[in-house]
Amino acid sequence: MNTNIVTVCAGVAFKNDKIMITRRKKDDPYPGMWEFPGGKLEKDESPEQCIVREIKEELCVDACVLSFLKEIVYDYPDKRVKLLFYKIELKNFNFTLNAHDKAVWEKIEKLDKYNFLKADIDLINFLQKNFKFFHGIKPLINFLIFDLP
Repeated sequence: MNTNIVTVCAGVAFKNDKIMITRRKKDDPYPGMWEFPGGKLEKDESPEQCIVREIKEELCVDACVLSFLKEIVYDYPDKRVKLLFYKIELKNFNFTLNAHDKAVWEKIEKLDKYNFLKADIDLINFLQKNFKFFHGIKPLINFLIFDLP
């Protein structure tokens, strides 16, 4: 068991009956793999602040954290990743891809056709089983950060 634990926060954005997914660039680790946008939790940062910062950095849009969805721990050969997934709202859909080469809105039942990072598979199964419940959640956390230091 690997004791090198990295905490990653990822956002799940809904648009009607679709979820936004992003594909890693060819020069990134795990090139061409699909994932939910997000990134590493920094020191002295809450998971909610991390999501807002990462979405701003990766997509150039503001986001609002609505609710916690799921925690998943996954062991890669070189590290253990603790993923914290949150339902988010994007303030607009005119984004610029800084960390990915593609973003698409896809129906939950069609996510199986994409080559996702292994750590995301449990979340996809969870969403497919519980989509109607999570899609209808009203905001539980209603804070928005526009300018992070």
